[in-house]
Amino acid sequence: QSLPDSLVGRITRELNTELFGASVMALANRDPDTLTAQQLLVLATWVPGPTKNTLEWEKERVRLARLAVTKSPDYGPAHSVLADKLAYLAAVDGPSDTDEAKTVAEKSRRRALELSPGDAVTLFNVAQSQWHSGHVKDAIVTMRRVLELDPNHGLAGFFGVVIPFTCKQASDDVLASAIAFDKSLSPDNPVRWVTLTWLGWLHLNRDEYEPALAAEKRAAQIFQIPYTVMRHAAILNVLGQTSDAAKLIETQKKNWPNISPAHFANVTMPRLCRDFPGETKMVEFYRRLAE
Repeated sequence: QSLPDSLVGRITRELNTELFGASVMALANRDPDTLTAQQLLVLATWVPGPTKNTLEWEKERVRLARLAVTKSPDYGPAHSVLADKLAYLAAVDGPSDTDEAKTVAEKSRRRALELSPGDAVTLFNVAQSQWHSGHVKDAIVTMRRVLELDPNHGLAGFFGVVIPFTCKQASDDVLASAIAFDKSLSPDNPVRWVTLTWLGWLHLNRDEYEPALAAEKRAAQIFQIPYTVMRHAAILNVLGQTSDAAKLIETQKKNWPNISPAHFANVTMPRLCRDFPGETKMVEFYRRLAE
């Protein structure tokens, strides 16, 4: 499967990133209670640049998404963002992984699909939530639908290629396609932390540890989240650099007080890999880190 690489697609991806970032900055200093559901959605949605890598910041995104749903209960995109945010926090922060959060995320996904089945932005958020929740097969189907609705949705095209290999070894063609997409982005495009960390993921699952580490180091220069930090640490650990792995995780304690290799080893990765029967390699990387 190849990724969209038309000139129009590349230009659209770059402009969308810049425009969304500008919208966030324009709304950032306004009182959320005075904003519309649509404006709150902009603030609640992840966008490179204004984003902060902290638990506190992410919890505020959840609050904004809840406020958007309260203000406009029939606004599908707001439900989709709430579903994405709750599923993400449950995946990376142990105390956020509650039955209530998982139930609300699931209900929010269903409600978003009921209200906005033809909206690419809504479906993209739903697919993200499905993936974080370990419903990888569902996420693949939803990402394909996003591309049907918006063929120039670059990240949907990228995820459609890589997420089937969340816990499965990717072929040379898949890896080459992912590398080509990353190279199609401008060097200063902040979205590249996503593409680079996924290259690290694909390399790790292929036992290509040095290229995996190189990709994660490059991603970390742009942005980091618990997923990327823990994968970076897992790669360091498998290369015998255990003390460096421990230091890397420790640096995130200020931003994510509950960040834990044990949570990733026992919850996050088994959940992500449950649609891949017999594929335990990725889980083992994190269990070795937790030990």
